Amino acid sequence: MIFPYLRYRPHPQTKINALHVLIEIATATAYAPRCTSSDLIRAGSLPKTLLGNMLEIAEKMSGSERKTVLEEQAFLCKVKALRHQPMIAWNGNTWTSLDEILRLMKDPGPVDFRMIFDQLSSQIKSGRGVTSIATAVRKIIRNDITSYVTPSTCFQTKYNAMNVLVDAGTLAWKELSGSCREPVDILGEIASALSDLGKMLDGEEVHRIHFEIVQEADFSFNNFLDDFLGSIDDAIANYKMRNNQQLKRDHDFKWNSCAKLQKLVNKKKSEKKRTHGNDGLLAKILLLRWNNSAYGPSWFKCRDALDDVLEMLVDGSVPLACDRYLWKADSVLHSAEIDGTNVYDRQKPAKEARTAVDRNVAYVLGLARKGCMETKLNAFKTLVKIGMKMAEWMSPGLPKWKLDVFKDQMSEDSLTDAMMAICDSIVKMGGIKALSNQELAIVNQLDVLRAPMPEAFEGLDAVLDVIRDPTKMGTRDEKRVKSLTVLKNKTVIDLTD
Repeated sequence: MIFPYLRYRPHPQTKINALHVLIEIATATAYAPRCTSSDLIRAGSLPKTLLGNMLEIAEKMSGSERKTVLEEQAFLCKVKALRHQPMIAWNGNTWTSLDEILRLMKDPGPVDFRMIFDQLSSQIKSGRGVTSIATAVRKIIRNDITSYVTPSTCFQTKYNAMNVLVDAGTLAWKELSGSCREPVDILGEIASALSDLGKMLDGEEVHRIHFEIVQEADFSFNNFLDDFLGSIDDAIANYKMRNNQQLKRDHDFKWNSCAKLQKLVNKKKSEKKRTHGNDGLLAKILLLRWNNSAYGPSWFKCRDALDDVLEMLVDGSVPLACDRYLWKADSVLHSAEIDGTNVYDRQKPAKEARTAVDRNVAYVLGLARKGCMETKLNAFKTLVKIGMKMAEWMSPGLPKWKLDVFKDQMSEDSLTDAMMAICDSIVKMGGIKALSNQELAIVNQLDVLRAPMPEAFEGLDAVLDVIRDPTKMGTRDEKRVKSLTVLKNKTVIDLTD
């Protein structure tokens, strides 16, 4: 009775009226009093058919028609009401069409992405080549998830989007790992999308995700995530091995934690506390990152993206040590120094050394920005120590390939800018006097180390000025900004011909 009116260029209001009729029938079916006949109808194909018809109409609507539906809100309110309290128990993908309708209409949510997960799952299990699957996965993620989610999207929608992505990553790992078709490209696409979504989370949203896991008895200590990330990092393990630090405790902690994380994920899945999707997002990301066989060079991009996500989810409201960032940078610098003895291939270790410093400086600054006073002080001290490691690579008399690593001085400028940003934050939270004699002594050591190197760590002068006189905050001396210099065109090229 409805679809014949929609076949030949129907009026926009006709489509909207059809949507209202279908959602009213679906709601009546869902909320009908319990009896044999109503239970049989609910258990049959009618609910899925009704919602499928609504989705079909929504997919064929133009952008302006969807905008009208969004502005009116009448139909979408009915969809949300049925979505939040469907009287029929969750059954397969019967109700996923409701989320798809909300997503197509650009409703702010909350929206789930279970139907998108079905599409991702179908691609992963298709049996095609990994490259083809990765391309299809990338297209689905861009068109249906990252194009919809924005920083202003509600927390639940962001959470659901990340939840679906990590579920797809876990599925890809289980389906393809160990076969001739390693899922590194697929996981790389998923990890990159997770990183993009993680950047949209604000401090309160990060705290909510983090609190999800620390409220469990096995993970109740506040710095669990920080400790776990340190225990699974190969660079940190190499650092501790060189410095004769105990590794058995980290090994036992890692394996015990992974077993408990898997137990938590299984429990959340069986509980189905939420109608749409499951809790346990952070636990699932940690398990995906942990996979101990993913240690080949081809996995580094994927692992780096997952590390970026996890660093974003570290809760800065509790005091945290930042030593592991120094250990990671030191370990890579040490390995690069050894690999650099090969005169025929010094470009790779030089690049790895530079990247390790820049990434860990960024991590420390990110943690300091959202951290408490103690975390900021620890972050400041760590940055100074990383600077001292850099100074060791810049000392006169070293081989040219080592001196060239930080020759453009962009990394040291990033480091001193990060130190200044932390000083600014410390001043605003209670004064630079919070820096202890120990921190001040370390800064002076870096000042001494840079003395034989002209123009090295010029930004440190401004940092020292603020430490000695906090009123000078914001009046730093003019300093070079290499990143702007290289982007500035000094000549005009005529391309008219």
